[in-house]
Amino acid sequence: FTLTTNAMLLDEKTQDYLNDTMDNVVLSIDGTEETNDALRRTWGDEGSYQTILPNIQSFVKKRGDRSHYIRGTFTRFQPRFVREILHLHEMGLKNLSMEPVVGESSMGFSLTEEHLPILLEEYETLARDMASRRHDPDKYHFFHFEMDLARGPCSTKRTRGCGAGSEYVAVTPSGDIYPCHQFVGQEEFLLGTLGKGIYNKKLHQSFSMLSLFDKPACVSCWAKYYCSGGCHAHAQHENGTMTEPHALSCELERKRVEMALYLAVIRKEDSHDLQI
Repeated sequence: FTLTTNAMLLDEKTQDYLNDTMDNVVLSIDGTEETNDALRRTWGDEGSYQTILPNIQSFVKKRGDRSHYIRGTFTRFQPRFVREILHLHEMGLKNLSMEPVVGESSMGFSLTEEHLPILLEEYETLARDMASRRHDPDKYHFFHFEMDLARGPCSTKRTRGCGAGSEYVAVTPSGDIYPCHQFVGQEEFLLGTLGKGIYNKKLHQSFSMLSLFDKPACVSCWAKYYCSGGCHAHAQHENGTMTEPHALSCELERKRVEMALYLAVIRKEDSHDLQI
């Protein structure tokens, strides 16, 4: 199992439990105190940084080399996300991911096309920084730039993507089952309940059969077998259909894949093994 936590209640007992039981743990923090506390507020409307950073650092120290990632989110308020990644590395955190916020374009924190030039530049800056540190024992890893050219996912996974609604689901505290957490609360996407099981068979089938070949924009995209068609929920929320990917997300994904390939080739050159 993978568990994602905001680290607010990540005391020593909980840390030990997660280390004993979870295959992977994702810990959420958005970067510097200023950036993190802009949106990650407590119920008392206070910043969470001073609480969660020590908890995350303690957990990571105990976790060692076992699978975990520090996951941040960048928004229109801080599109220069490389600064946040470098700050987290300075705090002793090495397995890093920084994701573009997902939300309808009408939301005040959403990214728009006007942010695209900055975001593309940031990915290039990040890739160059990682290349310059690649021989450093203290280097960091960025989730979206980790690409194994020799042993990637199987063809089915490459065409069907995340598996929402078929390979995994989201379960609410009340027992409702949805295709993923981004569909929670939308009754038209209710798959079933823990008590009754999956009873919306038609919806389940639609998710099971959906592939990138059902998405016209994906068919001619050079990155389709790395992207697998993008986020179903984001497409649905932005375009009203899961078969029309969110265009801005596509641009960002292509840049991430491009930079991942750049770093993979550099590593190949370092090892004098240019066979792919």
